[in-house]
Amino acid sequence: MLFWEQPRLWVPYRGGLIETLLEVAYLSNVGIEINAFCMPVPSVVRQFAQSFKFDPLRMISSGTLVATVSAEKQEDASQALKDIAITFADVGRVIDGEGVRVIQNGSVVHYKDIHCEDDELTRVWATYTPDQ
Repeated sequence: MLFWEQPRLWVPYRGGLIETLLEVAYLSNVGIEINAFCMPVPSVVRQFAQSFKFDPLRMISSGTLVATVSAEKQEDASQALKDIAITFADVGRVIDGEGVRVIQNGSVVHYKDIHCEDDELTRVWATYTPDQ
């Protein structure tokens, strides 16, 4: 969950979480910084990511919701989600600038361009051959 002065909701689809956050940043004229370590990645997704060598943050994310919540509503939003047993994580913050900065393993990758058609599932299918 991202905490921000103007609450908003987005549903990630093609391009995964990175593309959704890029759209949020672009449409809101802000930058977003996330810590990949804080991102909950289900074990089955992690296994597929390792097996097929893809980035789970760029994988299609049906069933995921991105929300930006103002700092003063952070505690209320967190408690409401806990009360109804919804898994969530505080993964980043809205910052000045543009695009999405992903902090991972001590480095920062700065994404600026939206390419939702280039998600990892599309890439895997494009490189798949039946004899592999």
